[in-house]
Amino acid sequence: MEKHAFHVWRYGAPLLVLAAGAAALWPFRHQLTAEAIAAFSPRQTVLAASFLVGLYALKSLSVCFPMSALTAAGGLLFPFPLALAVNLCGTGVAQTIPFFLGRREQEGLEA
Repeated sequence: MEKHAFHVWRYGAPLLVLAAGAAALWPFRHQLTAEAIAAFSPRQTVLAASFLVGLYALKSLSVCFPMSALTAAGGLLFPFPLALAVNLCGTGVAQTIPFFLGRREQEGLEA
């Protein structure tokens, strides 16, 4: 019985966190635009790039954060070559985090 409760908690807790995050962001969904992200980002190029890649990382753990807004914000913030590089790095981060979380989960199931 304890093992069953552990599995319910193990799989239920992340869903609750995602649901809470979605509920918290839902009222602000119309404000998550490229313009708002660009206006909120730091003015220094390196900090702005780090901020945008960090938002991509946050997006990878969320279902309600728009990736298209992040891509467009990169285009607003940087000249074309730098925007392309930052958006490619951000997309890579956004795809890598769930992959490694899945790998970690798979290793936990095999043990």
